Amino acid sequence: MSITAGRSKICDNVPGGLKTVWLSGVNEVTSFTLTGESYSAVTMEASNVFYKFEFAQTSAQKLEEGTQADALSPFGITQTLEFSFKGLSQTDRDALSELIDCSPCGMIAIVEDTNGVMWVLGYNEDLGKEYGLFVSSITSDTGKLLTDFAGSIITLSASQTELARTFTGTVPE
Repeated sequence: MSITAGRSKICDNVPGGLKTVWLSGVNEVTSFTLTGESYSAVTMEASNVFYKFEFAQTSAQKLEEGTQADALSPFGITQTLEFSFKGLSQTDRDALSELIDCSPCGMIAIVEDTNGVMWVLGYNEDLGKEYGLFVSSITSDTGKLLTDFAGSIITLSASQTELARTFTGTVPE
């Protein structure tokens, strides 16, 4: 492999965070269509769809961390998706239980960042949907003070062999 291009400095305002999170179980997704280096479409099993999860403003992020033990070891990527539900209710409990129940087989996420770029997490070209996202932690808290956050923080993680790819298609909802 070789380096084939550089990168120009961006002088625009580039805010952080996510606008939208869609989730689906890995068994509900057949595959993604790779066009160049980006996914242009997703094919679903039967009439399945991705479900939109709304979250507390400024509480969602996509994080990727790469590590390599030494030059002989493969490079690994850990994808993390974190978002928060504001408030605690039976509806929240039910949504969290569904994520936990889906976790053993895994999930795939399509997320849209605040710059309008969509990303696919829990799926890649090397492994397909074999290493989907799983619930790595859930923290639900009432808080103590009237000014404390009351709600749930959900963290999903996946081990991958490549960085997340962008998605240019339409999310089936």
